Amino acid sequence: MKITHKIIGSKRVYDVRGYLGKYTDINGNTKTKTYHHGGFSSSKAAKLAFDRAKVEFDQRKNNPAAIMDNPTFDEVYEVWLKTYKLGVKESTLNRVEGIFKHHIMPSFGGMRINTITWQKCQEEALKWRESVKQFNKLSQYAALVFRTAQKMGVITTNPMKLVDVPKVPVDYSKDKAADNFWTAEQLATFLSVVDATDGHRTQPRYDRSALFYLLATTGMRKGEALALTWSDIDFKNGMVTISKTISRSIDNHQIIGSMIFSVDR
Repeated sequence: MKITHKIIGSKRVYDVRGYLGKYTDINGNTKTKTYHHGGFSSSKAAKLAFDRAKVEFDQRKNNPAAIMDNPTFDEVYEVWLKTYKLGVKESTLNRVEGIFKHHIMPSFGGMRINTITWQKCQEEALKWRESVKQFNKLSQYAALVFRTAQKMGVITTNPMKLVDVPKVPVDYSKDKAADNFWTAEQLATFLSVVDATDGHRTQPRYDRSALFYLLATTGMRKGEALALTWSDIDFKNGMVTISKTISRSIDNHQIIGSMIFSVDR
């Protein structure tokens, strides 16, 4: 610790600087923490401030997030993600990381999180509204990162919670959802040709019609159907148990994951 002073007008003002210690950041890197503050009226006050900073550092050095200096949005995101990933499936984590990578980080990445205003959040949310159908999801995920910054003591108010973005009005005259289905006759026509022979195939195949018939008559999702095994099928009672689904891993490979609850159809 080193205390210096300078004369400003008729007053003597003291500065203090010193080494607080080492800590491991959220990425596992060893870093050093120093302290430098000025404007004290006496050397005693400067030393007291340094001693308090040292005690606080020693108490918090095992919690890297708590001693980050003026962190960026990206850095706080990493703190939030470390806990978030423990409570979700790999496919959900893959999707959420994609949302941050493609939408949220281009808006806030690299910015000091304590400099991001609600006006900036409002501006970005309006941009999301124009380009993303579920734009409110983006605001909700971004708000979770700001909430983590609040817990860390970096900010006091969550700027994303102050955003007011109107919903996109629905034009019911263009809503064709009521026509988005096949009649029984149309389904029968489709199933009759999906396995038919063509110029490249001389023998009909029946796996395609079986798959589409299963989807059409049970309402199961494609990922659920593709994850089925023979043990899921009860031929005697005409039942299919849906207990797993195909999804994407964090490295974008297909995986079979269990569902929260199973369904018999």
